[in-house]
Amino acid sequence: MREATERLERPRAWDRTRALEAISDAVWRVTMLDAALVRYHPGVYDDALDRQSPADQVSIEETLAGLRLVRNLVSEPDDLARFVDARMSEWGPFTGEITSRRWEPVPVRPSGSQSTSAQAWEQARYSAYQTRLAGAAIGDTFERCTTFLLTTAARAMATTHTNTPSTH
Repeated sequence: MREATERLERPRAWDRTRALEAISDAVWRVTMLDAALVRYHPGVYDDALDRQSPADQVSIEETLAGLRLVRNLVSEPDDLARFVDARMSEWGPFTGEITSRRWEPVPVRPSGSQSTSAQAWEQARYSAYQTRLAGAAIGDTFERCTTFLLTTAARAMATTHTNTPSTH
């Protein structure tokens, strides 16, 4: 996850496709680590959230929910273009970091024939996206998440190693 998000910060020559692939990879890795921590280390995860201020808890949770929406609606890197800086469609090769590009507001999408709970789930993620990601710099979004997730993962690993019986 760290490598994928740090790649966005490296000044280099980017073309549209490679930039979208890099963002898509970072979204996928961040949301997968989040899901793994929630599933396999729920106590550590909840404790890590509880250590945050109430405002930071909401910010982290909503940012991750917004990234989950992106992950769930993007099947190809090109699908990501509607979520990223409108200038993305105008990009030719450019040099610099991707982190200063911004997430675009996106129109609500009809959820089709999903159940009421699935519609509520998707609406919550859409609201989180609009609140935390839309208009925000991509780099700020990933920084907020990676700081929290890396600290939480380190605590989970420490707990796992502490609770593993010794074979000596």
